[in-house]
Amino acid sequence: VSAGDTVEIILDGERLGTARYDSCLALTWASITDEDAVLGGFDSREDLEKALQRAGYRFTPEAEWRLFRHQFTWLEEVNDELHVRVPEMQPA
Repeated sequence: VSAGDTVEIILDGERLGTARYDSCLALTWASITDEDAVLGGFDSREDLEKALQRAGYRFTPEAEWRLFRHQFTWLEEVNDELHVRVPEMQPA
């Protein structure tokens, strides 16, 4: 996927909509903010850190953690509610 590509957003087999992939930024742990953590679905930077440590990052010094911020722009949302079953799209 490259910047400018259109992607389908699917969660647990449910189509949420389409989005444009805008960018990917490589970040260091020191540059991650609470806002980044919340946008990623965590309550805080501390909660993100705990999750990363459970995922194996505890074996690597924080200065060596490689993290990425992917940014998208919604082009079409299927529904305001996340858990609405949408029929699968058939290939054209």
